[in-house]
Amino acid sequence: MVTGLLVGASDYYDALSDDDDTNDLSFDTVGVSAASKYVVEYTLNAPTPYFLSNLTYSPFLPVSQAYLDEQGTDFGASENNILVNGAFRITEHITENYIGYTKNETYWDAEHVYVNTVGKRFVPGTRTDSTLREWYEAGYIDAFSVNSNDEEGYATYVLGEDETGTIQNPADSNTNGVLSVGGATYIGYFNFVRENYEYSVAADNKDAAAKEATSEALLNVDFRLGFLYGLNILERLEYYNPEQPEQWLMRGYTIRELTAWDGKDYADYVDDVFNEEQGTTGVTLTGIEQGSDPIYDADKSADYFADAKAELLANGLTEADFPIQVDVIGSMSATVQAYETRMYDALEDASNGVIEIAYNIPQSDQQDSEWGYVVNNYDFSLWSGWGQIMQIHKHSFTQ
Repeated sequence: MVTGLLVGASDYYDALSDDDDTNDLSFDTVGVSAASKYVVEYTLNAPTPYFLSNLTYSPFLPVSQAYLDEQGTDFGASENNILVNGAFRITEHITENYIGYTKNETYWDAEHVYVNTVGKRFVPGTRTDSTLREWYEAGYIDAFSVNSNDEEGYATYVLGEDETGTIQNPADSNTNGVLSVGGATYIGYFNFVRENYEYSVAADNKDAAAKEATSEALLNVDFRLGFLYGLNILERLEYYNPEQPEQWLMRGYTIRELTAWDGKDYADYVDDVFNEEQGTTGVTLTGIEQGSDPIYDADKSADYFADAKAELLANGLTEADFPIQVDVIGSMSATVQAYETRMYDALEDASNGVIEIAYNIPQSDQQDSEWGYVVNNYDFSLWSGWGQIMQIHKHSFTQ
């Protein structure tokens, strides 16, 4: 989002991150300059219709050069090492627990900021369907979104005593009962260079032959296409919205109405390319528009897995190597696990014995994070994606 767009940015970054600092380049080689006191100019590698929306990404935010020089490597290390010019400033930060914001009295429009403090509380991976309701009832948070699987919470805060409340107009005004899309888009991805093998269940441990077989399989295009068409994502999304899971479905990062080019929505350009390549008409990758998953096809998945097995056998694997064990990071939430395992069970069934999913559940939030993006302890993962920081694992209250 930065190095791939700006002229010279990739070379500058590579030189700067090289252990041999003799190759460092001047920032003057990067395509950004101050044309005047209030104008910044960017030189791009190629025409980029979405670039203006890209400027909302944090690396493009301005910073005081004097303050940056003063802080050095401590810049951004804590809430005491940043400058802000917004309506609120971070005054407390406890990792995986709490972020506290306080009204910025020097904000240019402070007289129209009517909230004094805002807090975000971290929701642990061990949460249950009733966790947020219980926090609300204990006074830990000021409002919450009712989990549709929490029957007690739904009856109390959405339906109410007279049972006339609805999701759109819940009985409790502090209840957010409106079904909505999420604040982040998660993706499925493979680990082609796995080095770490940790397991919560000893029986899942792979021997050297199993590790090699999985590595070979992941490099096979048909094997990966089997995953693409065999994962019934709607099974997983029913956790968020049992009635309309497609409301949460995205087959790409870019939502509709984010950016347009020549009066045409970017999402429509993507749909055009997809339909042309697939030989289809009118299919949209935005689930909320399609009303269903345009990708999932168990029969097509089975065909790809069959082709993959034939190719892998021809290239040296044996029948003893099958099923291929694919390790995935499981959810720590018992409720979510039911939806995820149902999705993975269907994938196994579609493979007709080509794969076996090892559902590896972290034993703590810290281990969950380490497995997800530090040591990459998986073969396939739906762990990460793109969205607001702490968007999923938080809940807010105001004072």
